[in-house]
This record gives sequence, C-alpha cells and structure tokens, in this order.
Amino acid sequence: MLDAKESKPPYILEYHPYNEYSLLIQWPQIVSENILEELSAFKKTLQHLYPEAILTAAYASILLVFPERITSFSALKAQIKQGYDTFSENSTSGIEQRPLSLYKIPVCYQAAFAPDLEAVCTQLKLSPEALISKHSQATYTVYGIGFLPGFMYLGGLNPELEIPRKSSPRMKVPAGSVGLAAKQTGIYPCESPGGWQLIGQTPIPLFNPLQDPPFFAEVGDKIQFTPISKDTYKLLQIQVAAGIYNIEKTIYTQL
Repeated sequence: MLDAKESKPPYILEYHPYNEYSLLIQWPQIVSENILEELSAFKKTLQHLYPEAILTAAYASILLVFPERITSFSALKAQIKQGYDTFSENSTSGIEQRPLSLYKIPVCYQAAFAPDLEAVCTQLKLSPEALISKHSQATYTVYGIGFLPGFMYLGGLNPELEIPRKSSPRMKVPAGSVGLAAKQTGIYPCESPGGWQLIGQTPIPLFNPLQDPPFFAEVGDKIQFTPISKDTYKLLQIQVAAGIYNIEKTIYTQL
C-alpha cells in the first residue's frame, strides 16, 4: 500500500467477489487515517444491513463473509453502494463522530527484553534513550489485526524509527514482544515465529480466547506505550497472574 497524508471522502469504492460466501469492499489502496475513520464508521452501517455477516476491517478494505452462498454479487454490490451513498450524504465529511479507545500498554525496553535494540540503534544511528523516547512518545493507530489473533498492525511510527524486517526470521518470538518493521510497530500476542526487530516486551497478555471479546482493541483505536523498569515488569506479571491488572483505557470521540 502507498502512504498518503491527505485523502478525503467520499471515495470511489471497488467491490470484488472473494469466494462464494464473501465480498471484499476496497477503498483507495493507500494508508490514510481519513479512509480508516470512514471505513470504521461505515462498518457499523454494514453490520446493521447484514447482521448475519462477519465483517473484518483493515487498512482500506472490509471483508463481508455470509453464512450462505451469495446468489447475486451484482445485486449485493448495488445494495452496498446505495448504502454507502446514503451514509456519505448523511455525514458532513463522510465520517461520523464515533467513540474510540486509547490504550496505554507498559513496555520494558531493557536488554533482557529487547534482543534487537542495540543493533537497531546502531543501524538507525540513535542512542537507546532516543529510540525509546521516540517510540513511546507516539500515538499509534490500529490499522489492522492479524496475522496472529490479536496482533495489531500499528501505524504512526516516527520516520526515524523505520527499519526493515530481519533478514532471517526467528523461529520463536516470546509473547508480548514489541517489534519494528518498515513503517509499523506491533506486539506479538503469543509465542510465534517472526521477523520483526524486537525492541521491548510487555507483561500484559493481549489475547484471551476465554474472554468476550477475546481481544481488547478494534481497528481505528489508538495505542500508546509506557516505558517501565524490569522491576515494574515483574510486578505487573504478578498483578496479571492474580487477575487484578486492567489495561489503562481512555474513551473519547473522534472528530
């Protein structure tokens, strides 16, 4: 996808059959907060129109998955297009005000939790203190959730922290690891192979299939990282194990 600082609604959408049960709706294929905001708002309209469907949103697309085969893609496209036109007409900018959540996630950037921090600092020509400051001072937007359950693709990374993935991925990345890859940062919700540059770790579990919902954030929400010491990391682990820790959350209205 291409980056774009300015991209304003309404947009010309594309509609593509994904399989017999699914339709993919695509906005212009650029990374834009304006597109993400509209997409997230229009998702609510689609959920009202098709309560039986499963909707997955990310970056500049929404995938609708129906429990039964789609009998007419052309009729479905026409219905959704009409819904989008009405949605756009009823909103002054194509984007309605909506509540969002800002989550603050504690991260320990010390060497024991950041195996790539030194190499990343060397490559980016930054001191560890500067890298940690730049990484934790930003407010990130959740553009997508995948490739693991609860893995957030976070946009809004300081350009000075942009760095390629590792040339040789690790076979095991610990759960909670915070990484960098190109223009994004993210957190591994569980142990997995991975090629992102690891610069820290959070003691907070991000995904629990036994909870409802199993994951706390949605596409469009905001994330901030709070640097913590190794001792605080251990203390938070104890609080998590005791079931008394809650992620700090602020709800506000997106303008």
